[in-house]
Amino acid sequence: MHGPFDWVALDAGQYDPRWANVDMNPEKAAQAAEDLRTRVLMPGHVGRFS
Repeated sequence: MHGPFDWVALDAGQYDPRWANVDMNPEKAAQAAEDLRTRVLMPGHVGRFS
């Protein structure tokens, strides 16, 4: 078990079902933050795809 954490930054950006193994959609990021027992979630993404 992990946490609790005061603050976490999790990938929750542009999403496509084909990327399910390498990217989280916003709902999965929110669930991960709950699982980590974090107080603050900062969603982010490091790139964009067209």
